[in-house]
Amino acid sequence: MPSAREIADFVARYEPCEVSGDLDFEVERAVGLSALEANTVSFLKRRPSGDDRFETPDALILTKPEAAEHVIGPRIVTDNPRLAFARIVANWFAVDWGIAGIHPTAQIAAGVRIGEDVRIGANCVIAATAVIGDRTVLHHGVIVGPGVEIGGDCIIRSNCVIGEEGFGVEELPNDRTFRIPHIGGVRIGNHVNIGNLNSISAGTLGPTIIEDHVQIDNLVNIAHNAFVGAGSLIMPCVMMAGSARVGRRSYIGCNASITNGVSLGDDCQVGLGAVVIRNFGDNLVLAGNPARILRNRR
Repeated sequence: MPSAREIADFVARYEPCEVSGDLDFEVERAVGLSALEANTVSFLKRRPSGDDRFETPDALILTKPEAAEHVIGPRIVTDNPRLAFARIVANWFAVDWGIAGIHPTAQIAAGVRIGEDVRIGANCVIAATAVIGDRTVLHHGVIVGPGVEIGGDCIIRSNCVIGEEGFGVEELPNDRTFRIPHIGGVRIGNHVNIGNLNSISAGTLGPTIIEDHVQIDNLVNIAHNAFVGAGSLIMPCVMMAGSARVGRRSYIGCNASITNGVSLGDDCQVGLGAVVIRNFGDNLVLAGNPARILRNRR
């Protein structure tokens, strides 16, 4: 377990901070403020109402400057205590899924390129010509199709299907249909986190693209030829239809739908359950069915 001093030094690597109090104790757990006790670390993200004070001599609290006076005892004052706390949890206290190396049940085709320190869980299937970047982790049951490229430092959580054919159909006479092959693959950038049970379809001819630092929650469907810009956040049960496009740093709320071929600009926010059926520009908050502009986002 780290000492409070080690944690303070760790926070200082990433951002300016001010440290005070006696840091001569070990930290055994990361907790919410309501569970604060000796040998724990927590954070205060806003100034409390009233005169509430947090005083535990052997616990460490991260706080914003404007709330620092409410913490009596060991503290780290930083502009973004929630981010600093998240880094601490990731470094010392995150849940270990026990995925080490490549599980013997994983099926990896000849010709797959796997980077350094990649971890692959049980019952994963990786098709020929796929590429997995350095330090990427595939949890259990992930399917990676042909021509899929996954960058470095990504996490693909359990039972995702990436790079299966998308849904493209030509209708023929006499109630017949012909399924169009999709051979474009999927290209995923670096530092991408994809939740459980996601489906990301292969592009028709060129790749479906997920840029760097995208965060995707559970049960999301991203269809063929779609594009998700860097730093965007996609909430649970979002549906992006074929060739839909989301710009950089955008936020797509739970159960929202973006219909075929529709484009959103950078820095957009789409509300819960919204249905986006036409193009929109940058820096907008959208809501409703059909989606309409509520205001500028920033």
